[in-house]
Amino acid sequence: MNYLTQDQRSKVQNLTGITNMRESAAITLLKDCRWDIQVAVNTFYGGGSGSNTTSQSNTKSLPPVNVKQIEKIFDDFKDDTNYILIEGMEKFCAALDVDPTDVVMLVMAWHLKAENMCEFTRSGFIEGWTKLRYRTQDPP
Repeated sequence: MNYLTQDQRSKVQNLTGITNMRESAAITLLKDCRWDIQVAVNTFYGGGSGSNTTSQSNTKSLPPVNVKQIEKIFDDFKDDTNYILIEGMEKFCAALDVDPTDVVMLVMAWHLKAENMCEFTRSGFIEGWTKLRYRTQDPP
């Protein structure tokens, strides 16, 4: 990493912190994405427009997303309306063993298209987890 500029090193550290990927893989991905960290993050999580063919070829071999299971998870945490609101969010965070104030919840809210704080819609939840390639085991 000695051959990288300070700005590039900073981007590599940010990307490895967000994705937990190896430094060498982060450098390759950032190069493929012209050192645009937002494009690199989106590409890593499957929604980007970077030229990284490795992530595209890997998703072809993944098992299909179990949308029915994602719907069941949503139903487990929603309230009487068709939303997951604050109580459901607290239960959801507890099930994930994540502090509701952790920055990971902000990232999750962005991916799940939450327009309001502590409010997930059914469509945003399902679409977001599908794009993130959330896979669960089929029920027995």
